[in-house]
Amino acid sequence: MANPTKYQPPEVLSFGQAWENEKAAMALLLPILAPGGMEPVRSDGRSRRERAREMQERMGKFSAIYNAGWFVRDSYFGADARQHDAVMRLVAVLLQELRTTQDRVACMYALVDALSCGKHGLPWEAS
Repeated sequence: MANPTKYQPPEVLSFGQAWENEKAAMALLLPILAPGGMEPVRSDGRSRRERAREMQERMGKFSAIYNAGWFVRDSYFGADARQHDAVMRLVAVLLQELRTTQDRVACMYALVDALSCGKHGLPWEAS
């Protein structure tokens, strides 16, 4: 019988064994990560720039999120209570928008866009 307190080195796997283990793990995770199954990528002939412009138009409907995001960014150097209030206001606005919209993807993109801009509308790196 092996001593349970003695160190046991991990089993060394060959590349093929590791690959098979990874494929088995992904087969278990895929139904969890993509419950509806993986949909094929659809190509409708539009350019990336055109699709990005359409997404920006859809994101423009969420001005309340942009406004609340501005208050979060503006409160960054303020007191902790002000930061907390601004974040809680943003969360409340986000929940309200998610309840009322059918375009949740554009809503999430608007949230990320609102939080990734500086005070002057530029990304943090450029401000």
